[in-house]
Amino acid sequence: ETHETCTAGAGTLILEFGVLNLVGNVINIQTGQWIHTAASTGAGIDSFYEYLLKAYVLFGESEYLHIFNEAYSAVLRHVRDETGYLYRNVNILNGGLMSAWVDSLSAYFPGLQ
Repeated sequence: ETHETCTAGAGTLILEFGVLNLVGNVINIQTGQWIHTAASTGAGIDSFYEYLLKAYVLFGESEYLHIFNEAYSAVLRHVRDETGYLYRNVNILNGGLMSAWVDSLSAYFPGLQ
């Protein structure tokens, strides 16, 4: 078995992440250490945001909404570019640009908003 998972997979299972700000793209599920530290709205993290909000709607537990709101606020502050239209890939440790491309899996984000 592997010791890592993508954040979308972890979010789908609603794993306990504690207090969230920017989250990376791949985490070691044994140690809790980030393996890939790119924060974005695309591949490897897309379902994480989606399922946090859906978990709140389905289960009514306010903790899911709180975590979603914290993560969403961080995305708006650090991942969204200056134009307000693009969501970049930034480093979770310092907010620095990691890559300028946007993948197709980010297409869900306006619907989530």
